[in-house]
Amino acid sequence: MAELFDLVRCGGYVIPARDGRRLIQDKEDPFHGWFVEGRDKTVLQDVFYRGERLEKTYHIYVERPFRGVIVGYRDILFRAVLQADTGTSGTDDEEDIPFGEELPFGSEERSGERIPLISRVDEAFVRCAVVYYSNCRKHYVPLEHIIEKEERT
Repeated sequence: MAELFDLVRCGGYVIPARDGRRLIQDKEDPFHGWFVEGRDKTVLQDVFYRGERLEKTYHIYVERPFRGVIVGYRDILFRAVLQADTGTSGTDDEEDIPFGEELPFGSEERSGERIPLISRVDEAFVRCAVVYYSNCRKHYVPLEHIIEKEERT
């Protein structure tokens, strides 16, 4: 395995996916929305906050060989699931909150009401090397795509 400040050849790198998948909430009805994709907002699925899920890709691998110097390591999120569900805020059956900790969202003004919850469940992290290939230019390279360590001349 290559160590910090080693000159390496790499088979490719990771770039942001920019797939445009996101949740848009209805302005009139807070418990209705849509999972959409792209700039034209193509509707993929109606959302009624009943546990609907949508897989979103955050990064993709591009196969393009290059050389560079490893300067660090980082975990990169490749894939996650967006989830829309409902919960209640400030109900009486919740546990007591210890002194000094933050209150749940909306508990002081809307105790016991249903609120829409949007969460992200991270699924696939990949350990990547931070490889600089030019002055102030870097790529994130998955460790399995570092081809070989080169000798400095």
